[in-house]
Amino acid sequence: MTKSQREMTTARFTLRRVSFGSLARFGCLLGGLAAFTPSLICGLAGLWLAGALRQWLESWEKIRLSVLGQPVLTVNLVETLQLSQVLSWLRTLDAWGGLGALAVILILSAAGGIVLAVVVSLVGLGNNIVAWLTGGLEVELLQNIK
Repeated sequence: MTKSQREMTTARFTLRRVSFGSLARFGCLLGGLAAFTPSLICGLAGLWLAGALRQWLESWEKIRLSVLGQPVLTVNLVETLQLSQVLSWLRTLDAWGGLGALAVILILSAAGGIVLAVVVSLVGLGNNIVAWLTGGLEVELLQNIK
């Protein structure tokens, strides 16, 4: 037996259950962090898309038809196609700007955290049921003695 082997002792532990509170906290934190980048992309892309759609629909408000350089008819396609509510909604979204994007980012990150917290808690529940049926998971640990 070498000196390093004499200085180590083994200890056996049995993992019988895992706390749901710690699993939920860990899952929520991990899920929120994992969902942050996709949420950031969705929030910024949504902000850009709302502005682009608003500008596109506003360009439809006054369409002039002219014959030989003389205006014959002015048409408001937004009213004709009954898109006034959509344009109003897009103006409101665009006016919120960065605050709206931040709200989307936070909401999506929180939703990701909650989803992963539920998934991790269900996995913990499965682990606790299996541990109850089988007596738990036995782990052997080495301990240095100095």
